[in-house]
Amino acid sequence: MVEKLDVTVTGDIAPVVARAQARRPVDIVVNNAGGGVIGATEEMSDADIEEQIALNLMAPVHITRAFIPAMRERRSGRIIQISSASGQGSLPTSSMYHAAKWGLEGFSECLRQELEPFDVFVTLIEPGGVRSSFGGNLKFASAIAAYRDTPAGAMRSLF
Repeated sequence: MVEKLDVTVTGDIAPVVARAQARRPVDIVVNNAGGGVIGATEEMSDADIEEQIALNLMAPVHITRAFIPAMRERRSGRIIQISSASGQGSLPTSSMYHAAKWGLEGFSECLRQELEPFDVFVTLIEPGGVRSSFGGNLKFASAIAAYRDTPAGAMRSLF
């Protein structure tokens, strides 16, 4: 059965997880939702910033936490976090995406150490540029002319 879930609505996560667990034990959780906002940090709205952190960091944290108790009790499971090469380096115009992915990396590294004693394993995948629908999920912050001839402006011109 397929469940529809907006991963940024924290209150919707637990009921979906409970329904999935009721059908059968969940052995593998893959956190792969993501999206980006292109723009210099100053160009991003508060909503852009909050959306980036909610989607790329907080959603995987909340989803993972919802599945941990059953995996820990069964002493079995794998959590796969889809991060990005952006969790290791950075480019102008993607500060909040980078911040979220760096956060996901730190969270996943700690989680790995916490869960290994229970035979629950964490895999962190850091893909580089790949052909996917990710570009269709990009949003663009309103440009500020002052950034036109800067590294941020050069990056923006690539899109």
